[in-house]
Amino acid sequence: MDIVRNIPRWLCALGLAALAVPAFAIDVTAGPPAQPVADKQLSIGPRTLQLPDGNWTYVAQAQWSVKRGPPPRLAVFAAYALDVQAGRMRAGVVLEMPARSVAGADWDAETCKLRNPLFSDSFGSNWKESECLQVFQRSGHLLGTQGEFYIQAQQWLQAQSIAPPGAAYEVVYTKYGRNDYGRVRVFVPAQAVESDEEMIAWAKQLPDLLRGFMEKRSTEVKLPPIPARAVAAEPSQAIAPVPAASADDSRVVVPYRASGYAKLDDLDALPYNAEHVRKAYRDWLTQPLPRAFVLSSQKVIYSVGRDPDDASEPHDPAERALARCRRASQTPCQLYAVDNVVVWVPPAKAP
Repeated sequence: MDIVRNIPRWLCALGLAALAVPAFAIDVTAGPPAQPVADKQLSIGPRTLQLPDGNWTYVAQAQWSVKRGPPPRLAVFAAYALDVQAGRMRAGVVLEMPARSVAGADWDAETCKLRNPLFSDSFGSNWKESECLQVFQRSGHLLGTQGEFYIQAQQWLQAQSIAPPGAAYEVVYTKYGRNDYGRVRVFVPAQAVESDEEMIAWAKQLPDLLRGFMEKRSTEVKLPPIPARAVAAEPSQAIAPVPAASADDSRVVVPYRASGYAKLDDLDALPYNAEHVRKAYRDWLTQPLPRAFVLSSQKVIYSVGRDPDDASEPHDPAERALARCRRASQTPCQLYAVDNVVVWVPPAKAP
């Protein structure tokens, strides 16, 4: 009788223990950015990537479908997490992989297709199950023209009044398997690394560590500590603190900086220059601060003030307008203007 009575308790305890681990990880397929990665875990489907120690925030998400096979199409997700400490970007990690397996998928993968690497190794892999590790030196990261995915990270840095890292290393590890694949990108400010050799040596740890994870032979893995040499702040990258509004000043200062794309009142510069877009923008220009104007190829949404009718919505008008646009639009949403500055960065053209 004791055994029979204890079985349900044991099963219950086991079930709670099983639920405890994923409950703390951010599920990229369901959780939108931006939010702190409190336990340093990002999950896509059954796989969880443990980030190194740091102050991580999940700042960007992208989703698309692999156009092969019968419906439902295979959903692929990408998530970008940034480690920001002492007002500076310390590292960035992008995790990309499908949410589920597809038996016998032919990925048509190309081995090491990105050009001009500092280091490259394809491990003798073939095109059907290719594997590639590459290290690049980039003159800048999260600067200038970006794709919609990186625009999210770029705008988050602007909102936090944090400068982009400037010159950076980019490490890319990709592994295509029979039924699954995965890709990890790691961005490290160049000034945080002693030498090219140090960055390459760090990158060479990734294949043995991540190979089984990408092929779903293991469902959880932790990245090694990322190089982070202490450096003094560079005057050219320093950002002045955002001034607080005084008691007799009704303005609310939002730390977004002009992208240089256009003047605030230049209606001809609007990306989707239809009459309804121009009309909405003219109306938005008459609204008081704080305010934000967001658009996609399908929707135009603006938001004003810090007291939304729905208390569950973000108080920041930029975050609120983006959230509303993403709920209503099937195409990417992007900030065009905040308060008195245009922050729009044109998406990169497809190669």
